[in-house]
Amino acid sequence: MTITEYWKSPGSPAAEPAIWYPYVSKFAVPHPPNSSGLDIPVMRYADMLLLQAEVQYRLHQPEAALGALDQVRERAFGSTSENYSLNDIATAESFMDKLLDERQIELALENERWFDLVRTDRFITELKQVERYYNITDQEAQVVALNPQPHHRLFPIPQHQMELAPGVLVQNEGY
Repeated sequence: MTITEYWKSPGSPAAEPAIWYPYVSKFAVPHPPNSSGLDIPVMRYADMLLLQAEVQYRLHQPEAALGALDQVRERAFGSTSENYSLNDIATAESFMDKLLDERQIELALENERWFDLVRTDRFITELKQVERYYNITDQEAQVVALNPQPHHRLFPIPQHQMELAPGVLVQNEGY
C-alpha cells in the first residue's frame, strides 16, 4: 500500500481514534535500532517485468507482453482475477495506456513517471492537467492546469557547469 489514509500519533493513547491524514506509507517500515529500515531499490523485479512487457509488445509478441504485465498484477492483487486479456491490449495505444497506468501505480513515488512519459512522448498530453489536493468532504480532487512545453523534455544545464568548460556545453533549447 502506497498511501495510508488514517494516521495516529505513535505516542497517543490506545483509545484515541486515528484522524484522516493521508501520508506516504510506502517507505515507512518498522526497523530495528541502529538501522534505517529503508532499503532503496536499485532495480525492482516489477520494473523489469513491465519493461519486458513493453519490449515484447513492440516486438509484436502481445501474448508474452500480457504474461509479463499480468505477473505484476497477480502479485499485487494476490490472484488472477484482475488480469488483462488480449482484447484489453488489442491496439498499441490501449497497451501503452494499461502499461503506463500499471507503472504509475507499481512504481509510485520512485521517480520513474517523468521518464516514462518523456520516453513514450506522452508528457505534454498527460501533464496538461493534474489532480491535487483531494478533499475528503466532497470526495473531489482539485484539477490544476499546467503548461508543459516541448523543450521541457530536457532539463536545463546548470550555468556553473557551462562556465567550467566555455563553448563545450550549450544550454538546452528553451532555457
